[in-house]
Amino acid sequence: MTDIKTLTSEIKRILGAEIKFKSPAMQLTVPTGTATTLSAMTGFASTGFPDGYNYALVEVEDAATDGIRFWETGDAPTSTVGIRRANKDIFDLEGRQSIDNFKAITVGTVKLNIQFGVKS
Repeated sequence: MTDIKTLTSEIKRILGAEIKFKSPAMQLTVPTGTATTLSAMTGFASTGFPDGYNYALVEVEDAATDGIRFWETGDAPTSTVGIRRANKDIFDLEGRQSIDNFKAITVGTVKLNIQFGVKS
């Protein structure tokens, strides 16, 4: 598995962009059976999203093999419809609208480890 520092360096190299990660990093619990936005998930920081955020690096942490399904459109995924990500998958969300509209669902217990940043 690639570590976050290596992945961030690779993103910068490929995209020619710089990402400055900001606090707070969060570990969020995706609820079972209900499509939920990041800000409504257990573990979301009381301080909210960091100032100026427009990028999020997300890792799926799943003890089983259920993973998550998600949409970035604001539509509600279901346990059978949506983009699927499984344990140890790392993906990014680009743009404030995609981050704000992100909704995920799971059929088991899944956590998302997230670093928010500003991409320029």
